[in-house]
Order: sequence, then C-alpha cells, then structure tokens
Amino acid sequence: MQRFFTLVVLLLFALPVGLSVTGCTTNVSAYCNNAGYGPKTTDIFAVRLPTAQSDTGISLAYGQIGQAGTAVATNCKGSTLSTGAATYGSSDLTHADISPTGSICAGSWNHLSTGGIPDYSICTAPTSSAQVKITASIGGIVSNAVTVYVHPQISAINVTAPTACVPSGTVGPNLAAQTTVFDESGNLIPSQDVSTNVVGNITYTANTPSIVTINNTSVNATAGTALGTNGQVTANQPGGTVITATVAGTGTSSPGTSSAAGYFYTCPPQHQPVAAKQHQHHHQHHRSSDDHCG
Repeated sequence: MQRFFTLVVLLLFALPVGLSVTGCTTNVSAYCNNAGYGPKTTDIFAVRLPTAQSDTGISLAYGQIGQAGTAVATNCKGSTLSTGAATYGSSDLTHADISPTGSICAGSWNHLSTGGIPDYSICTAPTSSAQVKITASIGGIVSNAVTVYVHPQISAINVTAPTACVPSGTVGPNLAAQTTVFDESGNLIPSQDVSTNVVGNITYTANTPSIVTINNTSVNATAGTALGTNGQVTANQPGGTVITATVAGTGTSSPGTSSAAGYFYTCPPQHQPVAAKQHQHHHQHHRSSDDHCG
C-alpha cells in the first residue's frame, strides 16, 4: 500500500511537468536564423546615422550649429526597431561638440553653466579647422561615422574656367580640382585633398543644365588622394553657362554657402569649310558628267 501511495505521488508531480514540456513550442521566426536559437529579431543588429550625411559629411563654419540626424536601430533582417534615445559621441570635442540630442557645435558647447543659462545653448568657436568623426550608439551598438568639417566662414568659392571650349560629348576638366575656397580675410581654406579638406562636399550646379552634365558625388575617398569623380563634367549642347558651387549647411544656423564660381563652354558644332564643300560638289558633278558620257 505504501509503495502504491508513493507511486501515485510521483505521478502527480511528474504529470504537470510532462505536460508542460510536451506543450512547449519555440517560435523560430523570432530568431535571426529561423532555427530557434541565437540572436533574436528584437535584438539590435546595426545603428545608422542618415545616409546622406554619411556620404557627404557635415560642413560647419566656426560657431555654427548643425544636426547629426536621427539614429535608427535595425535588427538582423533590416527592420527598424523601437528603441530608447541614442548616445552621441565625437572624436574631438574642441572642434565638434555634440549635445545629448544630436546638436553639433562647431567648437565647444557650454557645460554646467551657472546663472540659469541652459547647457548646450552657447556654442564657442574654435581657433583652428579640423575634420571630426561623430557617431551614435544604441544598446551598445555604435553607428557609422559621419565626418564634420569645421572651417572659417566661407566668403567665396572660385572655379578656374577652362582655357578653351570642350567638344560636345567629351569629358572636361574636373571642377573640384579647379576649385579654391576663401575665408573672409581672403585666406585659402583647404578643400582639394581628402586628408586635409576642411570644407566638406561641394555641389556644382549649371545654370543651364542642357550645356553640361555634372557628376556630384561624396568626398569619401582614400586619405591623401584627390576628391575622385566629384565635379566631373561632360559637355552636352553648345553654349556657355555659369557654374554655381555650394557648400551645404545642416540647419538654420548653418544655411550653407553658394557662389557663382565659374563658367563652362561647350564648343559649337564643327562645320565644313565652304571651299571644301564647293570642291566636293564640283568633284561629284564631274563624276556624274563622266558617267553620263560613258
């Protein structure tokens, strides 16, 4: 009898466990590998700052304020996740200080201010130019780096005009290689080499686009090299047009700088000289007369 009672007790304890084990199922679609183990689709896989800014960077004059943009977290399948706020970082807080909300000061923000002055409300300009990398992190995952170009206030952008017209359908001189940027004192601001460029990406626009096609690309390239294909031109229809160069800003306090920087001229179509045409016509007439006589 005692053995029977012991068996019943064991069954009573074992039965719910057995039912719970056999009734438990794994939602494999909740996992990245669809196999029921490993990272889940609710886990942060990557964090990205806006692609446009990642490609071209952010150009700010001393004391200007820009925006890093909203950091977006995605899972292993590329879907956007709902997360908490991002934490921003800068490789050089003396040239590109960044607030907890992603506001970038081209210089240094005020911290721990007294007298009721809000933190991150005063941007103090630096005394030198620099390239700075900023990032955002969510859940310990760090985003792509965005380059911030900190420079003096730009007063002029000049593009050296071609010494001759460019034949239609051919590639002309690279505009970026012909571009010089100046500050308010007339000093040259480095802009042509990736490693020393502190101006950022320059966008070129033709006032008459039918005359020339301009390839505007990012400045991202190997350090120590020229700016690649940015500003590459191809001549189209005959005629001349003004080229406008723009260094884009990223906010109301950084509206950007535009300048009617240069001129481009596509050659007119080549015409055969009149004397050559008359000679060709006479030759054809002579041949037709010979054919008639024969």
